[in-house]
Amino acid sequence: MLAKSKDCSLNSAQHFARCCLSVTLGGALVLTIWGCTHSPSQETYAVQGKVIVGKKLLTSGMIMFRTSDGHMVATEVSKDGTYQTQLAAGHHRVAFQITSELEPGKSARDQFRTVFRKSSIPSKYLYFESSGLNVDVNPKTANTKDIVLKLRK
Repeated sequence: MLAKSKDCSLNSAQHFARCCLSVTLGGALVLTIWGCTHSPSQETYAVQGKVIVGKKLLTSGMIMFRTSDGHMVATEVSKDGTYQTQLAAGHHRVAFQITSELEPGKSARDQFRTVFRKSSIPSKYLYFESSGLNVDVNPKTANTKDIVLKLRK
């Protein structure tokens, strides 16, 4: 699912799409995001936490962290609602990616609609610009960062 980490500067939408997003076909259609990461010369620090949607733990999906200079790290949310990653010190914007395996032989268009409709991730959290979520990584302290997603009212 996750490929080897890659440096991913977000100077253009095309570069981001080539570097970070992948749609694979092979019996089933699977949306994945590859682990784009920080510059190799930056020191990183362990960051972990829980992802909570409303009052429940998120049990699937990808969490993405983006620095102000456009570098990105993505990691999977575990079935127990936790995530772990390595991030450079500093401020990171946060967004989420819905992940789902679709059934072969069925209309991908209809299945995508179903996946988005049934997703527990509210749509505003799918984009860095609208999520309003941020994580600050401090090299001098433990970086346990629980992230709470509010449900639509």
